[in-house]
Amino acid sequence: MPAVRSLAQALADSTGGTHFASTEPALDIAESIVEMVMTACSAFTDCNANGNLDECDIASGISADLDENGVPDECEGPSGIADPQPRYPVVHLGQNTPNPFNPVTSIRFDLPRGAPVELFVFSADGRRVATLANDWLPAGNHEVLWRGRDDNGRSVSSGVYFYRLVVQGHSLTKRMVLLR
Repeated sequence: MPAVRSLAQALADSTGGTHFASTEPALDIAESIVEMVMTACSAFTDCNANGNLDECDIASGISADLDENGVPDECEGPSGIADPQPRYPVVHLGQNTPNPFNPVTSIRFDLPRGAPVELFVFSADGRRVATLANDWLPAGNHEVLWRGRDDNGRSVSSGVYFYRLVVQGHSLTKRMVLLR
């Protein structure tokens, strides 16, 4: 359980979040911290001018966001209101799709400006399994595929894995499940 506690603490630390006093912190608490910070950082617009921030409209179900890009669907397309700001003023890490997956999954992230990027996959016990990106990438939307293999090309077993995006000293982590 020390590896789980370390991973949960690393998730909390990556957001400037809470330090756990418990000997067995729940991973979903750390994941919730990451989600709250990402929601707070990306919720700067009110494109439909209803007095609620876009992310709040989406979270409450007032607005749909079928493409999961953080912008209410009614604000997109030819009739939508133009958004002069970048969609994500900070780095955004999306949930992998599909999840659970077998044998391949897609991990998407957005960069507001070009930067050195590292994207790693970790096992539930905290071991680094695979390096998916380790390079300078330009601003914009990016997609990386993981085929359920480690850095040596071997298939990994079914289970819970975590992927961590590190950009200029800041990290974001999400959970995924591989079912073989």
